[in-house]
Amino acid sequence: MNSKNIITMAVTAAIVFAFTSVSADACPMHDKKHKNKVFLIDTDKNDVISLDEAKASDKKRLVENFDEIDADSDGLLTKDELKGFGKKMRKNKKGNHIMKHLDKNADGVISREEAASTERNKLSTNFNLIDVNNDDNLSKEELKDFRKNKKRDKKQ
Repeated sequence: MNSKNIITMAVTAAIVFAFTSVSADACPMHDKKHKNKVFLIDTDKNDVISLDEAKASDKKRLVENFDEIDADSDGLLTKDELKGFGKKMRKNKKGNHIMKHLDKNADGVISREEAASTERNKLSTNFNLIDVNNDDNLSKEELKDFRKNKKRDKKQ
């Protein structure tokens, strides 16, 4: 196995790890010591978290995102709403990771030059396939769609 293959495998492994791992902050209710007991904040033990309970906790992000997490706008957070919010946050992180590392000028897209300047030969090679609107830039959406289509093609 030559060094180019080893480097490619290492980069691929790092990307896969980054996409599949989620930080503890992705869900404001995550507690490392109590993975299955997200309702430590539920002081009245009614299986939902009120805004008052959230404010009384040390979970600042829970309070900041309370309205967004509260999908049915009833003023209470259920386990399902928390899970849904965590899923949404993980989904948003995937595309942001690639952009953060490849978008050198931070304009929100990866230009042909930025793609060519990376060690990701596949990105440069597949640039025209990924760039569906032919604007010589790869958006986060184009990258996500390409990955989704690639996974679907592998299953068939």
